Order: sequence, then structure tokens, then C-alpha cells
Amino acid sequence: MILPSKYADDFEKFCELNPKPCPLLEKGNVGSYELPILCPQGVDVRTDLPKYKVFRYGKFVEETLDIVDLWSDDLVTFLLGCSFSFEEALERVGLPGRNVVERKNVPMFKTSFLC
Repeated sequence: MILPSKYADDFEKFCELNPKPCPLLEKGNVGSYELPILCPQGVDVRTDLPKYKVFRYGKFVEETLDIVDLWSDDLVTFLLGCSFSFEEALERVGLPGRNVVERKNVPMFKTSFLC
């Protein structure tokens, strides 16, 4: 998640209050496109992800392969965890997930529980 800095503290608090749906792994520095704690070898969040979904005012506007032209010195990057964060580690110790064995995407569902 990449947000203007004026929303960063609120989003960080949201993650802290909702650690299961939004497990926060790392928060970048304002204006930085690197994540030095989990990616000390270097990463550029503007170009190193497979795709980016861009939203403006809560509405999806485009999907793109990089966000170099959209980057500003006022943005803050949040690295959120998901099952993809630990699948490989489980596989290494002989515990592959059912979705891996069946070659399917991870299970997902909609809920009525509010965050």
C-alpha cells in the first residue's frame, strides 16, 4: 500500500488495530521507495512489483507495470503480509498448503465483520 503521508499515521493505526486482515511488516520512510528492513539488498517499490493498481479518491483508475511517473516525495509505502509471506517457509519444512498442492490460489472470503 502506498499512500500520501497525510494518511500514513491513520493507516498505520488501522493496521495496528486490525493485525489479522492487515499485518504490517514494514513502513517505509516518507518519500523513500526502498524498504531497508525486509529488503536490505535493495528494492524499488516503484518498479519491482509485477503490477500496480492505482486508485484515486477510492476509485480504481488503472493497472500499470510501474509507478515511476506517479511517484512523489510525499508518499509512504506499507508492506503488508499475507499467506504468500510464509507459504515458502512452510513448504521447506514439509507443510505445503492445500492451495499449493491443488495448484489453486489462496482461499479468500467476504465477511460481515467490521475492521
